[in-house]
Amino acid sequence: MFHPKYRDKIVWIGWARPNYGSQFPIMEMQARLFALICKGELTLPATAEMERVACIDRVANLEQFDHHAYRVRSLVDYHHYMDDMAGLIGCKPSQWKYLFSAPHIYLALVFATIQGTQFRLQGPGNKESLARKILIKLPIIVPTPIIKASLRRILADALRFSR
Repeated sequence: MFHPKYRDKIVWIGWARPNYGSQFPIMEMQARLFALICKGELTLPATAEMERVACIDRVANLEQFDHHAYRVRSLVDYHHYMDDMAGLIGCKPSQWKYLFSAPHIYLALVFATIQGTQFRLQGPGNKESLARKILIKLPIIVPTPIIKASLRRILADALRFSR
């Protein structure tokens, strides 16, 4: 999105291509980050840090996507990219919070269709009540044995940590 050499002088919004899912939530997150930088609420890291992170991301993308990452250099993992952007913006929802306070929202965060509504639950530009209304209407993936085992593990871990 930002080139270390040019920093905030030029920005590429919409260049990242998800391996699956829609590109539009990614563009929205990029625009939100850019707006925070333009408003002075966030600053870019040092050039050396930007280069370090870009190198790490490039290696991870090449490892995950193999030859496709060479062909489509803007290819990103949707979930990792969105979570990283949300972390920078300050809008990444805590799954643990919703597991106990709003289990129906938790299920949507973990087992619903891929979309970006959860990143409007908190942080700059949040629209919590609207996001909640949308999330509870999303279809949840039918629990398979793997999902059930995952839920049991999450609950067991949560109970163990709560003691």
